[in-house]
Amino acid sequence: MPREGSCTTAKQPSIAAVGPFIISRTEHASYTTLLPHSHPHATITIVLGGGYHETIGGVTHELQSMSVVVKPAGTLHANHVDRRGARCLLLELTADAAECVRTVTNVFDTPRVAPLVRGAELALRTLVVLEKGGNEPASLALESLTMELTAIIAGETCSRNRGQAPPSVTSPKKQAATRFISPECSAGHTAKASVATRGGPGSRGPLARSRQRIARH
Repeated sequence: MPREGSCTTAKQPSIAAVGPFIISRTEHASYTTLLPHSHPHATITIVLGGGYHETIGGVTHELQSMSVVVKPAGTLHANHVDRRGARCLLLELTADAAECVRTVTNVFDTPRVAPLVRGAELALRTLVVLEKGGNEPASLALESLTMELTAIIAGETCSRNRGQAPPSVTSPKKQAATRFISPECSAGHTAKASVATRGGPGSRGPLARSRQRIARH
């Protein structure tokens, strides 16, 4: 839930908690204004349709369909939705999950904005599974898709924010396995990643299990 400031409430037609993620589809009406606020969890927001302007740290970003915004927990931001309204896929990570991710990538260390290119199809697949809801196999599929999507977004946003083009990878599954410890985002985390591989603190819990499933693809 938003905090630090009043804002209008988004519709949440679909929401699920799977593994380390809280996943929801949100909708905002045309010309909705969200005053400065923050979220308690690290977030990834993917614009599925419509568009809006988001101001972070005094800089305003114009977000169109298939833009992605990554924000650390507690990032103060404000939004103004354009005439088309805005429909988004929102991924939230708990504090423990974000810390586990930090052992292999610093993607959640600073706000990042980028177009979602390689992950666009995967985002739509994730939305379809979310809206179907249902049984345990569906939940496992949703968790796996979300982990793959997070891996791709880590690679794309880190490359974009360093002024580099994302490297070419042959498939989303291969991309997820290789980019979750992408060179653009993994500086300073190699030692921690080694500890996690040996069964240290970062290797336990649903986030680690999901990451291992992706690596096996």
